[in-house]
Amino acid sequence: MQVCPRLFLRLVVGCSSVILLAPGNSVRAGEQQVQAMVEQSWRLVSQNYVDPGFNQLDWHRLGDRLLNRPYDNGPQAYSAIQAALNQLQDPYTRLIEPRHGSNSGQEAGLGLHLSRDRESGYLQVVSAIIASPAHRLGVHPGDLITAIAGQSTRGLSLEDAVDRICGPEGSEVVLQIQRGPQEKVLTATREIITPPDLEFRLVPMHSLQVGYMRLSQFQPESGQQVHHALQKLDERGAEAYILDLRNNPGGQLQSSIEIAQMFIEKGVILSLWGRDGEMEVIETQGEQLTTKPLVVLINQGSASASEVLAAALRDHQRAVLVGTSTFGKGSVQAVHTLADGASLVVTVAYYQTPAGENIDQRGVQPDHLVSLTAAEEATLRQSPEGLGSTADPQFRAAVQILLPGTAVSAAR
Repeated sequence: MQVCPRLFLRLVVGCSSVILLAPGNSVRAGEQQVQAMVEQSWRLVSQNYVDPGFNQLDWHRLGDRLLNRPYDNGPQAYSAIQAALNQLQDPYTRLIEPRHGSNSGQEAGLGLHLSRDRESGYLQVVSAIIASPAHRLGVHPGDLITAIAGQSTRGLSLEDAVDRICGPEGSEVVLQIQRGPQEKVLTATREIITPPDLEFRLVPMHSLQVGYMRLSQFQPESGQQVHHALQKLDERGAEAYILDLRNNPGGQLQSSIEIAQMFIEKGVILSLWGRDGEMEVIETQGEQLTTKPLVVLINQGSASASEVLAAALRDHQRAVLVGTSTFGKGSVQAVHTLADGASLVVTVAYYQTPAGENIDQRGVQPDHLVSLTAAEEATLRQSPEGLGSTADPQFRAAVQILLPGTAVSAAR
């Protein structure tokens, strides 16, 4: 695989920019540390944010106000920094306080992947893990969570929202959900959530042996898992494949690239462009594992790395996309570690598909639009084992495309 390393490594590995300060017990020393952290945050955004025009915000004037005010303590400074970041109207550029970043204990939750809605300021559901409490209650990608336990989520950081959603196993939390004009209140019971590994199996459908793979998120080992699944399914006689990326919120970009090259013989997987306007191209050469026909299932819960993979396979005419439009997260973030242990997440680049499409806030469109009715969604929600079977309408549509005698662009 050929990779332009400069931006790519910075995105995948992350970046660390740390100022070391000598410890001291005086109030003055503490104030200096806080001030240094504020200055560091402002400088990192100034130097790295993807849009040098800062979304038409006068960032330097805002910086003058941010840097020239006194701060009594860290929390006060965190609040001021986040308020400044909010004005960029970029839900992915944010501050993570040390108390969040250092939390390694296992808590129970609802299985939600969250973002922030740019227009309303409320929390937005990217996806719900299949068979999780949120999924069983019918929480959809795109739903707005307007309140948690009676507290509005407008302006609430993602990390504070997670703090409120998570708690002791078996305890309950009340969510207020908005879907279009409709609002409802849900009471959910917290569970320990373990992200599922890749699921794969051979599904005989009519005259076709279909290798079905469902990937719930892109973890560091996902590439190896898909490689193993392809080998096993091939040994069992798979004649075509269905890759299920529905409700996959993304994860490790590197893993999506590794999987793409298993299906694409040669060419661009994606391009990245940052604030300097230069394009960095990531491409694969000669590492293809299979040429068998492929259909990819997508929906609104497919985001980020899922969209990268789906778009690359489509643009190379290597797969047919079935389902509904994806989430539309086409930006890349880098994580900077601040002097006090806080983390600053900054949008530093946008994806571009091999065909030159920017999917941010647009999503990837399916080749075959297949929506689920409310009744079909409820059936699969209550019996998630029906995914990838005849009980799954989108899976059935994928099989029809793969059946012999059907023109499948991916097979050419």
